[in-house]
Amino acid sequence: VHVAVTALSAMALLEWESVAPKRIRSALDAANRFLWNTKNTNPDAGDDLVWAHTDRLMYLSRLLQARPQKKSRIVKKMAEITRLVVRLQGKRGDYAHEYPNPFATALTIHALDLARQAKVPVPKKVMDRAAEAVARCRGEDGTYSYGASRRKGGGTMQGSAGRMPMCELA
Repeated sequence: VHVAVTALSAMALLEWESVAPKRIRSALDAANRFLWNTKNTNPDAGDDLVWAHTDRLMYLSRLLQARPQKKSRIVKKMAEITRLVVRLQGKRGDYAHEYPNPFATALTIHALDLARQAKVPVPKKVMDRAAEAVARCRGEDGTYSYGASRRKGGGTMQGSAGRMPMCELA
């Protein structure tokens, strides 16, 4: 959880760097030291591990845009994290937070696509299986189930509204 939240915070800091460059660069330096060290993730935290990896990929993608002169180092780290993410994929193509679900799978597809855009190799089979897993959760009305093992759709539009944009993007 700490890694995921740090990555999201660092992404926000990058967006506001011009407001207080010295202070924000100092905070980003600290965040980078923390995020670069894979030992700060807990490989036994099955419930939250996907967020640690996907949020780092999203941050590194944004960092690559902001610091293109560090491309080699950033892409190397993205490749390392991508390999970890690929191994987390379930037998049915799903990714999980507590249990397999379309919103974790959809965000993972997005993060892996950002890695792919940075020229990190991402197996097509992994992406295809994840996309199929998300599609299995889509109801005829466009809603998405909360979990991957449930029926298609989310029951109500209101109940599914938070999942729908990321699932549709995926």
